[in-house]
Amino acid sequence: MNRISELSVSCVLCNEPTDQAHPIHRVCGIRSALGGIGHLLDHRYWCVIHQEPDAGLSWTASARCVDALVNYFGIQAVVEDSFSRTSLEDVCGWAGVSV
Repeated sequence: MNRISELSVSCVLCNEPTDQAHPIHRVCGIRSALGGIGHLLDHRYWCVIHQEPDAGLSWTASARCVDALVNYFGIQAVVEDSFSRTSLEDVCGWAGVSV
């Protein structure tokens, strides 16, 4: 076996293991482009007041929640901020993330 293939590779955004073909997890890339789940659900509360765009979640948990939000409402609705307001608890439930 090639020595290089034995080395573990971490996602450059969350530092968790990923395969060598993809140095960034798909959900981490989405979170990086769109912002954290707190930013998307309530920018004023999470970003301005608390300076916590991930709503107190880890980067990875926030990324999974952003992915769930996009899967539920669609990318265009999320980007245009035209999705119906939903709670952090609901989105985390969709993503299987504990709040």
